[in-house]
Amino acid sequence: MTATGRRPNLFLIGAPKCGTTSLAGYLAGHPQVFVSDPKEPHFFNTDSEFRFTRSWADYEAIFATADSQHRWVMEASTGYLYSEVAVQNIVSFNPDARFIVLLRRPVEMVVSLHAQLLLGQQEEIEDFEHAWDVIAARKEGRDLPPRCRDQRFLYYDEIARYGAQLERVFATVPRDHVLAILFDDLAHDPHAVYEQVLAFLGLDSDGRQIFDVLNERKALRSRRLNRILSNPHFLRLKQLLGVNTPTGLLAPFHSINRKPAVRKPLSTELRTRIIKTYADDVRVLERLLDRSLDHWLG
Repeated sequence: MTATGRRPNLFLIGAPKCGTTSLAGYLAGHPQVFVSDPKEPHFFNTDSEFRFTRSWADYEAIFATADSQHRWVMEASTGYLYSEVAVQNIVSFNPDARFIVLLRRPVEMVVSLHAQLLLGQQEEIEDFEHAWDVIAARKEGRDLPPRCRDQRFLYYDEIARYGAQLERVFATVPRDHVLAILFDDLAHDPHAVYEQVLAFLGLDSDGRQIFDVLNERKALRSRRLNRILSNPHFLRLKQLLGVNTPTGLLAPFHSINRKPAVRKPLSTELRTRIIKTYADDVRVLERLLDRSLDHWLG
């Protein structure tokens, strides 16, 4: 790393739509924790095109303002858990790294992820049941949105296989370097979970009492405006100017174009299909966490 920055040693690696934004926001307020901006550089998932920071120089720049008061220097790329290589890449970079994993009931996570991908134009099928039904076609390279950076994020039947993903983490990282948290617990008692995280990191409590929910599900007001704001000409212009990191200049316009999403209930049949798809993996996760997850299968 650069002389003015610190080497990141804490990684909130996912999963997507499981409360990572909220937890990162809470930790960012602790005086001994530095959280990168952007919080999701997606640098180490080198098996994916879903990477926002690609060069070492740009990655180092994210941590340039971290200093000696920060015992923990963190980034929070939610694609790392799903990646087959990210955790190994991180350990090669920093063998002493610690990892936090957030996990959510698969039937809820995949629906929320679908909505997020729609927002970012990584998905174009608005009806989730239709998106679920074309998974097989997409695995064959068909029905893919033209702006999707990594089609594996559209495999809604695989992305929430936390049991297999956590097994891969434990094969690389000592278990005492990993803290797994259920979204259910974070939603029910964020204060208790926050104190659990601080204990895992060996930090004193900072007395935080306010735990707002961050990154609640949003929908687009205008898909046409979103296409304009996401025009690839903007990206090419940035690259020509040598700008390879997010600038935030269009963020206010994106914010105006978003509204709270209204969740369409899943049909009983589809809900049952999703639960059955993930049932065996949930049992693997139960064994890894030594905790019953029967409520995930109901």
